[in-house]
Amino acid sequence: MDASYTAQLDQQVATVTKVAAMTEGWGKGKTLGSSTLYTRKYENYDLLLAKIETIADVKLESCVKYFNEDFEAQHKSKDNSDFIQEIEKIDATTKVVQFKLKGKLLVSARDFLCVQQIRDLPNGGKIIVKVNLPAHAKQVKNDAVRGECVVNGNIFTPIDANKTKIESYYLMDPKGSIPASLVNTQMEKQLEAQEKAIPFMKKY
Repeated sequence: MDASYTAQLDQQVATVTKVAAMTEGWGKGKTLGSSTLYTRKYENYDLLLAKIETIADVKLESCVKYFNEDFEAQHKSKDNSDFIQEIEKIDATTKVVQFKLKGKLLVSARDFLCVQQIRDLPNGGKIIVKVNLPAHAKQVKNDAVRGECVVNGNIFTPIDANKTKIESYYLMDPKGSIPASLVNTQMEKQLEAQEKAIPFMKKY
């Protein structure tokens, strides 16, 4: 893997770890089942940073499998997903993934092409992060606008053998001319998708 992407992945891990440690500034939003949405201002972005915290009655390994491997289940969990798939496996912990969000009315479809990596954490947990990849020979060709993952990471902390705390952090820039205020109203879609994911995790 290109050294520049190793550096970007290192930086994304550092960023996600930093925002996870922030205890102030979060506004509590909607709670759905075992998942709660929080948002906050992040640096100079008009787009809000979202945190979704879930206490899942699922073992850590099953939570990780859903987020790191089961792109078919992820697609089924997200109502606004056109496709989510692995483009290339780089090594045992790293892969290239592409996902596309459906367009709606006057808003064009968006897609994201990323390098995804999973790492171990000192507390026995895991972290999965994504960073942007400009292009790939095997990427799906479509007419979507290419978006940017500014912050994208999931932290998994075991509570006990059959319960896991999932913290998901997202600041996704769709690019184009979509007002930030409109993008910020769509965060509950991520909350709904995370809650819908739990039955899939329990099947492993």
